[in-house]
Amino acid sequence: MSMEPRYAELASELLARAIPEPPSPLAEDRMLAIRAVERAMRQKARRRLAVRVAGLAAVAASVAFYFVSQKPTKPIAVAPAPPAAVAEIVRGSAVTIRGGDELPLSATVPVTPGDRVVARHASNARIKLSTGSTLLIEEEGDVAIVEQASNQVFSLAVGAMRADVAKLAQGERFVIRTPDAELEARGTSFRVARVRGGASCEGGLTTKLSVYEGRVVARAHEREVNVGPGEDWTAECETKGAARGAPPRPAAPADAPPEPPARLAPPNRGLQPINDLFAEAMDAKSKGDKARALSALQRLETLYPASPLAESATVERMKLLSSTNPKAAAAVAKRYLAHYPDGFARDVAEGIVAKSP
Repeated sequence: MSMEPRYAELASELLARAIPEPPSPLAEDRMLAIRAVERAMRQKARRRLAVRVAGLAAVAASVAFYFVSQKPTKPIAVAPAPPAAVAEIVRGSAVTIRGGDELPLSATVPVTPGDRVVARHASNARIKLSTGSTLLIEEEGDVAIVEQASNQVFSLAVGAMRADVAKLAQGERFVIRTPDAELEARGTSFRVARVRGGASCEGGLTTKLSVYEGRVVARAHEREVNVGPGEDWTAECETKGAARGAPPRPAAPADAPPEPPARLAPPNRGLQPINDLFAEAMDAKSKGDKARALSALQRLETLYPASPLAESATVERMKLLSSTNPKAAAAVAKRYLAHYPDGFARDVAEGIVAKSP
């Protein structure tokens, strides 16, 4: 066998051992690649941040430009709080009627819409608003607070009242309503009375206005009349063929006394107005008009507490209330038992109290 191939292999092995194997480039290349990727990521992040900051700056600039370019807007109007009102006795005796109950007047307890202030015989009461306006209720006057907000609305059922109205703000109104007229004033002084009218007047009463200062708009029968200082106006009762909206009457002489208001019980009429009130209540009851019946009965009790029909009025009122307002009925029944311990309706009153919640 020839030895040449064997020697060739040995020579190759010796040469391989003598020449060192070059280092593998794989690890170094990998590190370089990683570093390159890191640099690229950092550069990309910086570019994204720069773009985001630029975008936010652009948005802020747009918002600032919008607000700067807009015209100043008016402040939002906030509705004023309703003017508070309190009622006080000027002389004699007067009460507040609230929810069927009689309450004493107090300068610290406000009167609110739905309340009525009633001045008894030979008495006066005053309603004072936080706006500075005042209403003087003359004897046997019955005034209800209808609304207390931007519209200050009151109603006069019977008697008379004087209003001294403070200057109103824009959008405010001051209105007195009666069964046949509406009177609106702005910063003025005037008197409203329910006076005796002709046979064609509803209930025999009509409304008379006397203006002392400023001007008052009087509305009746779908017509308006402006009444100035020193002038009187009367809501003429409508008759067949009569013209509507009578002009103001000539001013009365300066030394002439004011026309007395229509009272529910003038001395020369005796029991007639009391009987009329009771008859009105019974008529309303028979027609199912409980609200009108209760109103008439309560006016009778309030204005004529010592009359022969006062007890009957109380009994009828507690009976009507027992079906609509048991709590109020119980309160009336308790007062009945206190005032009439041996009254003819004692059993009825005790039964209402026993069933009260």
